[in-house]
Amino acid sequence: MSNFFHGTFLLLFVAFAPGLIHWIPLAALAAMLTFTGTRLASPKGFAKTLRIGREQLVIFVTTAATCIVSDLLVGVAVKLLIHLTNGAPLRVLFRSEVDERVEEGRVVLPVKHAAIFSNYLSIQRKIENHAHVSNIEIDFANARLVDHTVMSNLHELQGVMERNGRKLTLAGLGDHSQMSSHPLSVRKRPVISPVAER
Repeated sequence: MSNFFHGTFLLLFVAFAPGLIHWIPLAALAAMLTFTGTRLASPKGFAKTLRIGREQLVIFVTTAATCIVSDLLVGVAVKLLIHLTNGAPLRVLFRSEVDERVEEGRVVLPVKHAAIFSNYLSIQRKIENHAHVSNIEIDFANARLVDHTVMSNLHELQGVMERNGRKLTLAGLGDHSQMSSHPLSVRKRPVISPVAER
């Protein structure tokens, strides 16, 4: 949500208060961007990103390069393209398909097709709808792809819920392969052809 509001406020200022933006000295903006960019694109940042997965390094390098040459949206587009290549259907790019069922005192949320950075908010809303439930399971057995952003956010949410005496379980990842050895790397389930299933 912070990224969304950041982008929204930037858009509002560009659309309705461009005069205010011109009051900011370009040297100050350049210094701030150089400092921030240097911290984000340090050698340690590249090494850390590579440990998460090679596809994450491609996104990182592309975003860094296009921010210098063009703008951030190119990096986002590259990430979406990589997810489409890895099997995320177009229809779930911005809204995930999540079912609900209650079994044995817990709520199970089966996720279909893909769980990626651009549709994570709908998964998060499903979890928040069950704020009174102490045991929630997210089942990825029918998800073709689970990206690093979703894995990282859910891992963080697990810690928060655990501190509040609740439990969040990630299930159905047994048939998925990890894109790297990092515990929160992208998970991808191989496509089984109808011939192979027979």
